[in-house]
Amino acid sequence: MGVEVPARELFGLGASGGLGQLRVGDAAVAGEAAAGRGGGDEDVLGEGVGEGLQPRQLLTKMRWDDELRRLVSGQDFKLLTRVSHQEFVKALVVYALIAMTFIIGVVAFVFVQTRPKPLALTDWHLESTDPEAKGLAVDLDDLNVTWKADGPPEDLTVSLENIDTRRRTSGRTVSSAQQYLVFPKGSYGDVLAYRERNNINRVRIVARGSRDSYASNEFALRVGIKVTAIPVPDDNAIWLAAMIDNASIPYYQYQAKLLVWPKKRSDGPLTYGDEMKNPKMQFIFPNLGNIDLNTIKIAYFGPDDPRIVRTGLIQ
Repeated sequence: MGVEVPARELFGLGASGGLGQLRVGDAAVAGEAAAGRGGGDEDVLGEGVGEGLQPRQLLTKMRWDDELRRLVSGQDFKLLTRVSHQEFVKALVVYALIAMTFIIGVVAFVFVQTRPKPLALTDWHLESTDPEAKGLAVDLDDLNVTWKADGPPEDLTVSLENIDTRRRTSGRTVSSAQQYLVFPKGSYGDVLAYRERNNINRVRIVARGSRDSYASNEFALRVGIKVTAIPVPDDNAIWLAAMIDNASIPYYQYQAKLLVWPKKRSDGPLTYGDEMKNPKMQFIFPNLGNIDLNTIKIAYFGPDDPRIVRTGLIQ
């Protein structure tokens, strides 16, 4: 048996003939009606009208659809479409920027990891090649420069520089990968400013590569003392002299012994001296021709550090 409903009530028209207002209860029922339809977009007047709905629920849904059509006009739909398009474009731009940032980050990381590493020189060290120096740098010896190289090898022009006078030796070319260089003792004399006993020259190593320049830390290059034996056959004597740069050290007193062996080795070594009261001392022999001059030895005991003293023979 059907349910009869007046036309005005069916289409939600009030006494004024307008569309009736939706009440809270009506909206709730409309929600139930939508749920009863399974959430589809099918028009209420289309196929399946009234299926699964009670008459009151169907009437409420029809009122809700009419109200929605009244509130949302065609211009509103166009506006909503335009806003949706703008939001889509904004989201697309944001995603594009994120992707671009990620790509730039990856490229930068690969570039940093694969680019050539610049040459770095560290752990500079300067010392005499003479083992008697025991790690010191003494201006009587060849000087050995060492360093550690990190990076692609390249040719270096290396010099020894006096820090106080800024004077440098002539540059010597060497590969950075070699990590050492020897300055012969005759190659750096011109840069030494101080030549007195108990003095030092402050020096450093400077190197120039293909693009960059490098400098070591400061080193103390000590002024050395040479104690030399000088045989004088005409006087049957051997002179002992303490010198710096081939000049005797004024008023220098020191402890040393002169050892010589006769040509007849069975007689054993002969020793002379002990307290040297003068930088030049003379020792007389009965016959210097009986002495094997190649066996002359000098033992130095002080007062200076034996590591800066060198002994030798001039014939």
